[in-house]
Amino acid sequence: MSKFARSLRGTARSARDAIKSLTRRALATITFAVCPDRALLTADNSPPPQFITRCVEHGHAVDDLSYVSVNDGSVVTDYGVVYDARHRLVAELCINLGGESVKLHPLATSLSRLPPRQTRRGTAVVASSHAHQRYFHWLIDVVPKLQFLAENPVEHDFLIVNDRLPYQIETNDKLVDRKKLIAPDVDFHCSFDRAIGFRKTYAFGQPFLHRIGFLRELFDDRSNPARGRKLYITRADAKTRAVENEHELVEALEKIGFESVQLDGLTIKQQADLFAPADVVVGPHGAGFANIIFAKGKIRVLELFPQHYDSAGFSILSALMGYDYGRMRFDSADSATHNFRVDVQGVLACLNERA
Repeated sequence: MSKFARSLRGTARSARDAIKSLTRRALATITFAVCPDRALLTADNSPPPQFITRCVEHGHAVDDLSYVSVNDGSVVTDYGVVYDARHRLVAELCINLGGESVKLHPLATSLSRLPPRQTRRGTAVVASSHAHQRYFHWLIDVVPKLQFLAENPVEHDFLIVNDRLPYQIETNDKLVDRKKLIAPDVDFHCSFDRAIGFRKTYAFGQPFLHRIGFLRELFDDRSNPARGRKLYITRADAKTRAVENEHELVEALEKIGFESVQLDGLTIKQQADLFAPADVVVGPHGAGFANIIFAKGKIRVLELFPQHYDSAGFSILSALMGYDYGRMRFDSADSATHNFRVDVQGVLACLNERA
């Protein structure tokens, strides 16, 4: 067995093990609590907001989404963070305010330094996410909340969900009653009679097959195009993780039937149509790989990484979908941008071994 083949098999096993681990975590009971150590909190022993329901099950002992209701709840920023009437952040409904982001995020300061709070009468459902500006996380982490609302009656007067980027607008046009929509920005700060937010019983970015099935139905034309398309996803327009000798790589790939695709500016529907007939997908790590969920068959995926950059998201997604996944690493030319040069012949050899 070649070195490449051993590496690819090891990657597949690692992805399967990761899914098993995440599934076990999804089945575990998560205690609902008020976060005790975040900015904005006042220490007391008040009871936490009521945990009111569990999501309709889809073959899991505990499904991937449920929701909690906070009376006199307030919602802050485009991330949709919720705090209660006693100025306590709700643990399940707020992000981990750690690392460098604390210095920039308004929640790192006190409430008095946040924008003036508005008040609206009624119930608001919060579907926003702290990663809404990332295409992959929009599909995997935000759209499931909108799916939940489409499948489960949750009475509400307002829906707080991001609606600025083209893929957000395209999704909301299909799933959201725009009369109820509130699109939060970084200065958003509003209180409601009741704020309903989603809590997750799984790791952030973890895909589930029934959620992927919903996405395919939402954006897929349900035709069965002839397979065989070979796609190279370019990041020529990106500021990070670009392939510096991409012209050389694309020229070599085109000789074996690949086409280079630029995804920026395409709608979700256009990207779904592009990937539906795919047989092989190659490219530097990036959000464009999220579109492998739209492929109609068991495709081959080869993800290219700079040496000191890693992400398991698409290996987990590929294992879940039953795809043949592999990755290659190359020395990074720039530690700040992670731009890198690839071994073109090595890429061709890897593709040839997996053909």
